[in-house]
Amino acid sequence: MRDCSSIFQAYHKAVTEIKPDDEDQVILCHDDIEILTKDSAFNKIIDSHLKKKRVGFVGIAGSAGLQRKRNWTASLQRYMGGGMVSHGKSVEQMDLTCFYGNGGVINQAVVLDGVFLATTGKVLDRIQLKMPKGFSGGWHWYDASYTLQAHLLGFNNFIVPIHLRHESPGNYDSSFHRDSEVFHELFKKHLPAVIRKF
Repeated sequence: MRDCSSIFQAYHKAVTEIKPDDEDQVILCHDDIEILTKDSAFNKIIDSHLKKKRVGFVGIAGSAGLQRKRNWTASLQRYMGGGMVSHGKSVEQMDLTCFYGNGGVINQAVVLDGVFLATTGKVLDRIQLKMPKGFSGGWHWYDASYTLQAHLLGFNNFIVPIHLRHESPGNYDSSFHRDSEVFHELFKKHLPAVIRKF
């Protein structure tokens, strides 16, 4: 989706246009990624997870808990999580980033990173895709908003072993921090959100 004012608008517009059925599998991802996992393995991983009962989102990195006033990577210091992604302009220049929390890795998550998210039409139909009121940037916290909503509705989010290259290392600009405050105010009665106590 091009020329959208926010990533929220892009995803809302795309899902509205395609009108997925409940069982349809939908991938929401950045436009600067390269999937490095072999096609047959990629399809098998996505399909096996999205066919699980009460599945929410499938992603490549996330955390089993989300603390107040923290993003998912900062929450890893207290809660387990996992995943990996390579960053770099090309496969020749990329470096691998692995995420580990609290001495281990688990494959279930409260929130997932938005560089790559796969889900079903059923989940997309039950969460709010539009940008929450008060957000100013429009390009941050969508991933936490979507995946936390799914978690709160009783769906299970999973971290899966798909390897990809992300050209951008991420951008934590001033709007990221402003929208962080809004996000945590919107979800404050649900935070901290934890899959299980550690």
